Amino acid sequence: MAEFNLVIDEQERKELMRLLKNSLGETRVEVHRTHTPGYREDVKHEEQVIRNLLQKVQRFDADADQ
Repeated sequence: MAEFNLVIDEQERKELMRLLKNSLGETRVEVHRTHTPGYREDVKHEEQVIRNLLQKVQRFDADADQ
C-alpha cells in the first residue's frame, strides 16, 4: 500500500479532526440505520478507516506535546 506524507498547520489539523469526528458520528448512525448487509459492511469499513485516520492525527498531537 502506498504511503503519503501531508504537511498541515495546527489550524488545519484541528479542522481535520473536527471533520473526521463528524464523519465518524455519521457512519455510526448509518450502520445502525442500514439493513442491507453488503452496504452495512461497506459503512463499517469506512468507519474503521476514519478511526485509523483519527488515531494518526491524534498521535501526531501527542507527539507534539512531548
